[in-house]
Amino acid sequence: MKDILIQSLAPVAATLISTLATLALYEVRKFIAARTKNENVNAAMTRITETVQTTVDHLTQTVAMSLKEKSETGKLTRSQGKVLKQDAMKTVLKQLPEETVKAAGLAVNSIQSLIGAKVEQAVLKQKAALPVRIGAAIDTVSDPS
Repeated sequence: MKDILIQSLAPVAATLISTLATLALYEVRKFIAARTKNENVNAAMTRITETVQTTVDHLTQTVAMSLKEKSETGKLTRSQGKVLKQDAMKTVLKQLPEETVKAAGLAVNSIQSLIGAKVEQAVLKQKAALPVRIGAAIDTVSDPS
């Protein structure tokens, strides 16, 4: 009786174990895919941020400084700022690989809005750092040691 019971339950147990193993592998694949997707999105965001920062730095050192020097007030006009922002956004989009844009697109609704916000953030970061640089230079010059 015991042998008959084992013989009848063995195929059921094997099927059950096989099914559970398949489900476990499916969940592992889903987890790996989600993690890979998140890593790709994070890498894309990092690359976009770095590209924006480099572009804003370049435009600041070249075009913006030139425009400020020619200005009576020493500052950019609102329209000049808008043009520079658009130039920065176009430059960033040209420099980014398509897969970076696609990966970032998984996390945001508009890549244009993301880049625009990052350009503004980079400009504000530069403005915030400017007095520190000037102050550090003054401290260095005035410190006799």
